[in-house]
Amino acid sequence: SSYLPSSYASSAKSRDQSYFSEDGSMPSQVSISDDDYDHLVERVLENDPNLKEIVLDNKKDIGYDGGEALWEALAHNSNVEKLSVKNSNIRDEEVEALSLALIDNTSITHLWLGDNAITSEGAEFLIGALESNETIVMLNLFGNAGIEADIHEE
Repeated sequence: SSYLPSSYASSAKSRDQSYFSEDGSMPSQVSISDDDYDHLVERVLENDPNLKEIVLDNKKDIGYDGGEALWEALAHNSNVEKLSVKNSNIRDEEVEALSLALIDNTSITHLWLGDNAITSEGAEFLIGALESNETIVMLNLFGNAGIEADIHEE
């Protein structure tokens, strides 16, 4: 099951539509309370077998500390398979911490980090993580203007 803020879940008609508002469009920004975010981190730390997918798209206020808590929790989680943090102002510092977690994680297969503030430096951190993590089969970094074209090819 997905972790979705109540604003997503209440308007979702099915699991496949969970990314969209009632009118079928992407919400411009999703805000979840600190309590909801803390609960998500707890579920990841507890290795909740029902938590397979985390969607935090358009969440502009994750920040370094909040992101780091989640990334560290994901390092030893064996159930979350998909992580989407698109259009959430993720920067190289957050990507560095996430990359360290991905070295130890053995369950995430799909990772969406598009439309953030990631540069070639952040992409290099991810490439380094991919060298030791054979579980990830899809990494999406499209829309990060700071990543040079030759890095996308790696």
